[in-house]
Amino acid sequence: PFRSAVITGSGDNHLVVHLNGQALLSHDTWEEPVSRDATKALVVGKNVLAIEGANDGGPAGLALQLEID
Repeated sequence: PFRSAVITGSGDNHLVVHLNGQALLSHDTWEEPVSRDATKALVVGKNVLAIEGANDGGPAGLALQLEID
């Protein structure tokens, strides 16, 4: 049902992204976003996206994109 799915994200300062219980993306520098293939983690119907973030101080930010074809 899905041809492809790519997840891209960046978090200030630490980011872990889970899709349906599977850790897909882990990143510790906000300056450069990181991407991973998420196709095999998707299921037909409802999916659960969970994000863990941690900040080392000051303002924090998070950017995440899930592109599904």
